[in-house]
Amino acid sequence: LLDHPYRPLRLEAELALAARGTQAIGRLREAAGEARTLFGRLHAIWGLGILGREHRRARQALLPFLEDAEAEVRAQAARVLGDCREAAAAPVLRRLLRDPEPRVRFFSAIALGRIADPEAERPLLDLARENGGRDPFLRHAAVMGLQGCAERGGWIGRTAGDRREVRIVGVLVLRRWRDPRLAFFLEDEDAFVAAEAARAIYDLPVWEALPALARRLATPQGAKEPLLRRAVGAADLQGDAEAAELLAAFAADAEAPPRWRREALEILASWERPSDFDRILNTWVPWRGTRRLEDAARALEPRILALLAGANVPEEIQAAAAGAAAALGLRVAGPRLAERALDPAAGFRVRSAALAALLDLGDPALPSALSAALAAPEARLRAEAVRLLPRAAPDQALEVLGRSLHDGSLPERQAAVRVLASLGREEADRLLRDWLVSLPEGGLPRGLVLELLEARERRREVLAADPPFAEVLEQRAAEVAPGPWDFALEGGDAARGRRVFFEKQETECLRCHVVPGRGPAEGEAAPAIGPDLRGLASRRRPEEILRSIVDPNAEITEGFEQVILVTHGERIFAGRILEETPERILLLTPEGQGESVVELDPADIAERAEAVSAMPQNMSELLSHEELRDLLAWLRTLKDESPGGD
Repeated sequence: LLDHPYRPLRLEAELALAARGTQAIGRLREAAGEARTLFGRLHAIWGLGILGREHRRARQALLPFLEDAEAEVRAQAARVLGDCREAAAAPVLRRLLRDPEPRVRFFSAIALGRIADPEAERPLLDLARENGGRDPFLRHAAVMGLQGCAERGGWIGRTAGDRREVRIVGVLVLRRWRDPRLAFFLEDEDAFVAAEAARAIYDLPVWEALPALARRLATPQGAKEPLLRRAVGAADLQGDAEAAELLAAFAADAEAPPRWRREALEILASWERPSDFDRILNTWVPWRGTRRLEDAARALEPRILALLAGANVPEEIQAAAAGAAAALGLRVAGPRLAERALDPAAGFRVRSAALAALLDLGDPALPSALSAALAAPEARLRAEAVRLLPRAAPDQALEVLGRSLHDGSLPERQAAVRVLASLGREEADRLLRDWLVSLPEGGLPRGLVLELLEARERRREVLAADPPFAEVLEQRAAEVAPGPWDFALEGGDAARGRRVFFEKQETECLRCHVVPGRGPAEGEAAPAIGPDLRGLASRRRPEEILRSIVDPNAEITEGFEQVILVTHGERIFAGRILEETPERILLLTPEGQGESVVELDPADIAERAEAVSAMPQNMSELLSHEELRDLLAWLRTLKDESPGGD
């Protein structure tokens, strides 16, 4: 029965023979050498492996099969003897590291690690060196083998000066040992090796090496993004005066990537009250130490004016610097913030952040800056001034809010409705009610529906006591947005929506979709889990785009239907079919942070079923209503079919 074509029956036969104990060793040894099929031989070897955990005679029966003519027999014998920790197999296993078959080398390397053979270190390093990174499975096998048998003392010296692949293996072995000496490789001349060391230190984490990783911020040139983002995160976890100084110096380094400079400034801004969630991995890591606000303020103060200089400083850095100055109480930045707020050449992000910072600092220049913003030609800046007005000049607020409701641009009206709903004052409620009553039927801009719905939630008690107010609010919203999601069709901010698409971790839109500026070159294939979004707004109406987000199964784009395939061996694959012929099926499946193409034999498919869309079914729960509206606003800008642009 070990040769039977039905796998469950072969397995039952193997287990039944192994259950007979030592009396079955001879019969299993014979079957391992003489069974009619390869499957029969392998099941006999596995049966001997079960017995070999307790009986040395079974392990000895396996030794000859390490030199069998059949490669898979050699591979499985090596695997089983490694699982049994049979030291007598080590000399042959070391020779098998040069076997012509990769699977034999793979299982032999892992077996040597399980046996902890002290003489296997050099052959395993030779395996890694000869592999040269071409086969990731063999790299993994070398790492697993070295983890179990390498001598820890002097490990850095034996790998640091070697080829790139050996240094990578050296880092991965140190990672499995959780060894603080990983810090040595942070300065490796190869950026990939240094990044692997950073991943090991931060992601595990190796706490003793975190300060060394944070100090890597002092020399960011040539470093890969995975290293820099973890160096920033390490300084955040370290949370002392040295870490604050490193972050401030990094933020001021014009050669460093702007995204991570901004991240450093945001960490300094929240220095005293950091999030309980890791900024890089999004895991729960509550801070257990005491951070001093003066450490962050002292580190940033000498650099804040340069960060707000305007010339050659990216807008996102200036905006983040303004927020950090306000959070840390850096009054020395007041005059420079006033300059940025009043500068008509500065972008919206800079001017709005400078306005908010002036307000938080109580700077005397705030009134003039606020007046300039209220009269600015850019509607978004006027809206920001309207939002800040009740805190900055409460006596003038209602008059300005009233004008904004009646005559302002859509962003100003949105800000006015939100501010009025949040004031909690009778005069504000009356102003909002009178404005709604004055609107003609269907006269409410659809871009204000979300603000009205939010106002309803905020002022629920007032609306309960004033049925006419509640009725007119519901009536106006339903006139222009009768559907449950119609509030998102207009009124969003495309700039904020772009950040949702690229940066929101919960949705990971970029993982599955190609967009302008983030896709293959023209003429290249673009295998993606989700449809290519380049030119989306030219092909789809806003209502269709919105429906695809909130109800992805309503209509799945042709060619992106998902299937579930179950093999006769009960392996399950899910994904999108790239190619299907009588000879093969190519299936694109999500894997890790990217995607993987799996080739299957159609004859091996036992079951096939249609799957739901790969789009998250709860996207409307992962996004706030405002994020949904902003995301749609950005998707509506994707009219360019070309791969270039952003």
